[in-house]
Amino acid sequence: MVQLHGDETVAYCKRVQEEVSTIKVFRVGDSFPNFEEYVLAVDYFLFDTDSQWYGGTGQHFNWEIIKSASIPTPFFLSGGIGINDVQGIQVMAGTKAGKTMLAVDLNSQFEEKPGVKQIEKIKKFIQYHRFNFDNLSFLPHEKNDVLYATQDSSFDKMDGRRFLNGIKMIN
Repeated sequence: MVQLHGDETVAYCKRVQEEVSTIKVFRVGDSFPNFEEYVLAVDYFLFDTDSQWYGGTGQHFNWEIIKSASIPTPFFLSGGIGINDVQGIQVMAGTKAGKTMLAVDLNSQFEEKPGVKQIEKIKKFIQYHRFNFDNLSFLPHEKNDVLYATQDSSFDKMDGRRFLNGIKMIN
């Protein structure tokens, strides 16, 4: 599985998707990004906060922007998600967009410094809010220990040791 977090073209994304499962990141600012061209070119979307950088701001985007959207591709919700966001995630899951929300990306709000995760904070999030996520599984991403919560039934519930494998480099 590979995450494309730049300004990749549809053609490039399609080429990558032919080799490996692909996540395309869309940065959300004041308006909803145009993702329609990418629907058949990637396997998943990830919606993150717009900034001059490509991710890692620790800031939320306005989730209201996507709540009423029809998003045909399963997506990861990202962007500064922290330990106090469970209720907002539950609200999002009940919206039109939430019907295809596959995962929650827990990253920068769970770091003590860039790239260093606070494992106890992640465990607390999972344990404290476990009852709110009966239909989700949690899996850390091997490359940078990002924790994902997913509704994909192919993963065991609460399997915090399952890693995503099969990453390939595409020229």
